[in-house]
Amino acid sequence: MATVFVVNADDFGLNLEVNAGILRAHDQGIVTSTSVMTNMPYYEAIAGAVARRPQLGVGLHLCLSEGTPVLPASQVASLVGPDGQFHARAELFRRMRTGKVEMTEVAAETRAQAARLRALGVPTDHWNSHQYTHLHPKLQAVIRAVLSPAEFPCMRTHRRVYVRPGGWIRGAGLAAFYSKMPMRAVKDLYFSVQHQRAAAEGYALPHGQLTRLPFRAGYGVLTENAARNASDGVFEWICHPSTARRAEDKDSMDRALELQLLTTPALRDTLAQANVRLATFAGALLQGAHA
Repeated sequence: MATVFVVNADDFGLNLEVNAGILRAHDQGIVTSTSVMTNMPYYEAIAGAVARRPQLGVGLHLCLSEGTPVLPASQVASLVGPDGQFHARAELFRRMRTGKVEMTEVAAETRAQAARLRALGVPTDHWNSHQYTHLHPKLQAVIRAVLSPAEFPCMRTHRRVYVRPGGWIRGAGLAAFYSKMPMRAVKDLYFSVQHQRAAAEGYALPHGQLTRLPFRAGYGVLTENAARNASDGVFEWICHPSTARRAEDKDSMDRALELQLLTTPALRDTLAQANVRLATFAGALLQGAHA
């Protein structure tokens, strides 16, 4: 066994700065994979990018909570507001609770976003969703029925692996963490159950997703500690590199800083010295490296 990191950059297609940041983080840093938002203006650039970077893994970043839908607004009326934009996640979930979201529209829009990526002729190996909307209890089955393992063999996980200054939290340290945050324990149990269900449906999933502690800690917690006390297995490392910050980004996200840290020359050496291998989802999960 060995430790494998799939360093996946979210939000390709969102804007030119994000695209540039992701590609630089792959060319000069440790990013091995990216997830594409096909409802965003610059998604088509992934085709040319992959043609020049055959080692970059690509997947679908299904988006139901930001931007405009791929389908005409009239065909997904329960998912959009009067301006034709998707409802924000909080509003989407509120509408889910009150039965105002049509599941047939969710399926149709999911299908349309996947078809856009397929039409580019880019090899794909994974999927997940923007802002984790696919983990909603009423959305997950509908979405997974469309994004089947036959087309997207790997599904990104949200089963957490916590990293703090000093390294990974396991054993007694993890028990102490949950004792102070019982609702986090409940949420993580839910994520683990969904992980197992997806695996039973035939998806290949990483063993866990690296998550920094404290939750609002700087991104350097991951770049400085991801390899310390690491477990054997395949682990997803989410990042959001960009050459510029977006006004819409939450305070705890600094995309430009992430880009700087991910391209620090010493980082790749640190991972190599810790015997951490970098891979795509397909390379880590579908080529016999791990069960």
